[in-house]
Amino acid sequence: MELGDWATWAGTVAAVITSIVALSLAVSLRNREKREGLAALHRDLTTGETADARHVIGKVLHARRDLGGVGDETAVRSFFVLYWAVERSFNHHLAIGSRVGKLQGEFLDYNLNELANNIIVFRNRHRVSLGIQDAEAWASFEKRIKIMSPGLWEKYFTGEREYYLDEPI
Repeated sequence: MELGDWATWAGTVAAVITSIVALSLAVSLRNREKREGLAALHRDLTTGETADARHVIGKVLHARRDLGGVGDETAVRSFFVLYWAVERSFNHHLAIGSRVGKLQGEFLDYNLNELANNIIVFRNRHRVSLGIQDAEAWASFEKRIKIMSPGLWEKYFTGEREYYLDEPI
């Protein structure tokens, strides 16, 4: 083997090693981004404005009469905040893809299930009395749930169980 052959061979090996390292770093960074995204989504669904809205809707849903001392405007605003939280969840779903770990998927499904349940039951009990005009938001909500969590969509929107019952689902 001549010197030029060794140089070509060494260059090729170096290029392959560099490619492997670059690929490994890219995969590692992508996984880190997914974990950070899941953590950010969890914070969004469980703190701040969304947590306040979940509290208000929960208070309304468990009230013995009226809206549990919550004003109409606050109740309606909280309802739409939960709709928007589902939209943010959907955007996150699109950004990281549908492939998350089993534990992470179950973790997100729990929060998504709680949001969906609160939205559906509140809407069914109070949409008419509060004059909520949400046909577009409702259609978007159903579509997003179907894409993000087919099992949850099936639970609420298909089968013998009607999703508009006036009871927690």
